[in-house]
Amino acid sequence: ESAAPPSGQVFDVVVANIYSDTLVALAEPLAACVGPAGTLVLSGIESSRSAEVERAYLARGLRRENVRTRGEWAALVFRRS
Repeated sequence: ESAAPPSGQVFDVVVANIYSDTLVALAEPLAACVGPAGTLVLSGIESSRSAEVERAYLARGLRRENVRTRGEWAALVFRRS
């Protein structure tokens, strides 16, 4: 179970467009911001590192809904389970 975000707020949709290292480092607080039945969209991910980012968010109770790639970049869409 992830910790609550510092603000205590949760959202229906959370979007982050930052590099993979940062997305992995922020997995716990970003996942905690996703409300019940909420959606998380992550982009700015190097395609070769998308599996690493995906694992970080699956471990925090989200399920992957979609993956989009364009060239060397990927975007992952998760939903709260």
